Amino acid sequence: MNETVFLVEDDESPTDVYVEEMRERDLRVEWFRGPDQALEAAETLHPAIIILDLVMEPGRKLASHTGEETQGELLYAALHDKFHNVPVIIWTKYRDKAARAKFPHGLSVVVKQDKTPEQFADFVKQAIEKAAAVESR
Repeated sequence: MNETVFLVEDDESPTDVYVEEMRERDLRVEWFRGPDQALEAAETLHPAIIILDLVMEPGRKLASHTGEETQGELLYAALHDKFHNVPVIIWTKYRDKAARAKFPHGLSVVVKQDKTPEQFADFVKQAIEKAAAVESR
């Protein structure tokens, strides 16, 4: 089973602790510090799951149409065509921005302070397993 996690997050701390927890669960984490790196890597990687920070430094390759979209929303739209069957988790510390973001119904949104690194790693692992079970049907 593919257990590659495609993580896009520009904050080093506390992300490094979450990454370590995922790796302890035998997940292969590919961590990108911004949208531009993620878009380049998307050309060759085939992740089992995508985790996107909602608010990041602007990428050069993502242009806002209205000025209202977050970098996470823009990156989701850019990656969706290529990875339309891959589960996506929006990961943020901004509860208010998460509530206003425009994502498809059913997309997982996790507020960082709501889950410990251990809980989040388990959540990611379960999401991968659930997607693999659906795909194998």
